[in-house]
Amino acid sequence: MVIKYSVLIFSVVLWCIISAELTPDFHDFISKNYGNGVAVSLERLDMGSGTMGSFGGKKTQNEKIRNKPIIFIHGVTLRAGIFVPHVEYFISKGYTRAELYSTTYGDGGRTPMFNKDMECADVKQVRNFIKAVYEYTNSQVVVMGYSMGVAITRKAILGVGKPLTNLVETYIAVAGVAYGLEKCTPNFYACNVNNGMYCGSDYMVVR
Repeated sequence: MVIKYSVLIFSVVLWCIISAELTPDFHDFISKNYGNGVAVSLERLDMGSGTMGSFGGKKTQNEKIRNKPIIFIHGVTLRAGIFVPHVEYFISKGYTRAELYSTTYGDGGRTPMFNKDMECADVKQVRNFIKAVYEYTNSQVVVMGYSMGVAITRKAILGVGKPLTNLVETYIAVAGVAYGLEKCTPNFYACNVNNGMYCGSDYMVVR
């Protein structure tokens, strides 16, 4: 019984340590270099307490970056908090919170899956986040996109303005909507032919 309570207390403490949004140092960096509006859009405090709208950043300005920073981008209806187990894993392998980053695009699952398209605002937010982490850490980054996060990150890196390929050392797509979602008919709003997951949509077609 004592062991069970100890594990529970440790898990709660670990969750609180990880779920503190962006560190003040990273928030201040974004605000100074991109403006407070961008800092607010990337931190996503609107996702509410304990839901983790974002994470990442140094404890102090002088903290060293020893590993390539990893940026995790979630899938449809999810939030940055989905990556808590991944953060725990990488910390156990020698990474620090200053090397692990995520933000939440969209509304964090309030919109049902088949009503959620891929908005330009989502792409711009992720693009800004990649650029901010790169400049903040002074290091190329690893970008890991999951599900819809694959389509969002691909467009953020390659499809809006100048490509960010020189900022990204490694790109990882996991269970991704890379070329569209099978059996996703335009009958669903999320599968519309403009910016939906339909394989032939303007968004999904590689030009």
